[in-house]
Amino acid sequence: MAQLHRAKIDWFAEETLGKSLLALDWLSRAYIEQGLLFAAKYYALAAAYVALHADDLRLKPAIAHHLERAASCDYAMGAWNGFLALA
Repeated sequence: MAQLHRAKIDWFAEETLGKSLLALDWLSRAYIEQGLLFAAKYYALAAAYVALHADDLRLKPAIAHHLERAASCDYAMGAWNGFLALA
């Protein structure tokens, strides 16, 4: 986990932004596996935000994937209002 957190920072540049999004995705998935749904939602929303503001159009399809993961986390936590807002 520590290496993934370091990678997301080290790869946060325009030419390696896809790798940074991948690290955020892996972190989100790892937190889900540990049952830490709020942390998983946080990293999913961070990845969606980064993809939304990226200049590279190839990263834009990741927005829907990350928003769906954040909505799934809200659903699993029973946060219906957040789920409906994201879904």
